[in-house]
Amino acid sequence: MLLFCALVAPLPAAAQGSASPPMNAPPGQWREREVTGSGRFQIWFTQRAPVAAQADAYKQVADGAGEMMEDLFGPALARGISIYLLTDDARFVALALAAKDDPAVYSFMDRNGIYISVPRSMGLKPVDIGRNLRGVLARETAALLSGGNAPAGMLDAVERYAQAPPGDLQALVGSLNQQVTDNRLAPWNTLWNLSDAQADAQTYSAFAFLVDIYGFRTFRTYLERMRDTRDWRTAFPRAYTVAPAPGMATTAPAQGESLMSLETKWRAYLPQFLGGLWQRNQFTLYSTEDATRLLSQGQYSQAATLLTPAIPFLQQIANPRRAVDAQGLLSRARAGAAAETTLRDAGQALEGNDYDRTLTLVSQARTEYEGIGRDARPSPLLAQFEDRAKRGKTAAADLTVAETAVGGWNVVLARSRADRALAAFTEFGNAPLADRAQGVIDRANDTIRTAALTTIGAGLGVLLLGLVISTGRRLRRQPAATLPPLD
Repeated sequence: MLLFCALVAPLPAAAQGSASPPMNAPPGQWREREVTGSGRFQIWFTQRAPVAAQADAYKQVADGAGEMMEDLFGPALARGISIYLLTDDARFVALALAAKDDPAVYSFMDRNGIYISVPRSMGLKPVDIGRNLRGVLARETAALLSGGNAPAGMLDAVERYAQAPPGDLQALVGSLNQQVTDNRLAPWNTLWNLSDAQADAQTYSAFAFLVDIYGFRTFRTYLERMRDTRDWRTAFPRAYTVAPAPGMATTAPAQGESLMSLETKWRAYLPQFLGGLWQRNQFTLYSTEDATRLLSQGQYSQAATLLTPAIPFLQQIANPRRAVDAQGLLSRARAGAAAETTLRDAGQALEGNDYDRTLTLVSQARTEYEGIGRDARPSPLLAQFEDRAKRGKTAAADLTVAETAVGGWNVVLARSRADRALAAFTEFGNAPLADRAQGVIDRANDTIRTAALTTIGAGLGVLLLGLVISTGRRLRRQPAATLPPLD
C-alpha cells in the first residue's frame, strides 16, 4: 500500500462542474468534479448520469468519514483527496490488484487518491459506502503514521476494525472460533505479516485486544514508534508497557511488553472475545449522534447509557474536543436521568397518598430538568403528578374540616366538605380516606335525621300541649248549667 503523502491544497466547498483533473489522476477523461461541503474530498467523473448514485452517496458520507479519521488519528491526511468514480471495471482492476480475485472489492486508495468501481458498488446503501470509506481512510492513515513500516496484516485489521463494525464480522468470529478449536493460531512474529482470508479473523481479534486492553492512545503511540524504529516488532515494547507491580515506586521505569508476552495475553483474551466481546467495537463509541437524538427525545437514561462508555475512549483520540462535548452531553443526560428517578419516587409517594412528599419531589424533579438546558423535555407526568397531589392535598384538608365540623354539630359544612373529599379520593383510588369521608357523611346524615325527628317530636308535643290548653280555656269560658225552680 502506497502512502498518501502528497499534499493537496484545500478546495473551496462550492467548487464543482468542469475543472482540470490533478496531474496524477488515472488515465481517462475526468471532465467534471463535485466537492464535498467541508472541502475534504473532490469527486471526479466523466459524466454524472451514470454515476449519480455513487456521487450522491459519497457526498453524503465522505466528510463524516474524513472527520472521524482525523479526530481519531490526527490530521495525517491532507484535504482535497480525490475520489475517482470508474465506470470501466477493467480499469479499476488494473489499479487495485486485490480486486482481480475478489469481486467484493470495489474501492482502493493510494497516494494519488481513492478509486471506486461503479459497477461493483451499484446498489450499495450510503451506510455501506461510509463503512467501507472509513476503513480505506484508516488504513492509509495508519500506514502514513507508521512511516510505511506497518505490516500488511496489521493494516488489514485496522481497515476492518475502522468499518465499525465490518459487515462480515460474524463470519470472522466463526472462523476464529474454529481456528482456536483446531489450535491453528499463528504466532505474533508472523501473524501481523499475514494478509489473507485465513488470517483476517486472527488479526482483527488481535487488534481488538490491543485497543480493549491497552487503549487506542497506546496504539497511536505504537504507530509513531514504528516510524522511529522502522521495525514493527521492536516498536511493540517501546509503546506497550507492563504496569508496575503493587508496592513498586511509581518512578520506576516502565518495562516494555515483549512480543511473546503480548501474544500470551491475547490468547488468554480470546475466550472473552469469542464469548461476546467481539460485539464491542470501540470505534462505534466515536459518534454521539444517537445519544444526542435520545436527549432531544427526552430519553435521558438511554442517552447516559450510550455516553458513559464513550467518554474514556474519546479521551484517547487525537481530538480532545470530542471528549469535552461528549462530557457535556453526559452531564445533561445524567441530570435528566436524575429527574426521571425523582419523578418515579414522586409517583410512588403519590400512590402512597403522601401528597406533601409528592409535591416536594415534583419540585425537585422540575429543578433537575432545568439543569438539562433549554431543550429539556420534561415528562408530562410532572404536571399530572403535581395536579393530582394538589387536589389530594385539598381533599385531605376538606376531610379534616369535615371531621371537625361534624363533631361540632356543623353538619351542613361537614357534609359539603366530606362530599367534595369523597369525590376526589374515589377518583384517586384512595380507599382509606374515601372511607373516612363516607364515615363523616354517614355521621352527618345521622345527625340530620336525629335533629329532624327531634324537631318533629318537639313540634307535635307543642301542638298537643296547645290543643289541651285551648280546650281547657274553652271549657272554663262556658256558663254553668241552671236548674229549673222547685215547685
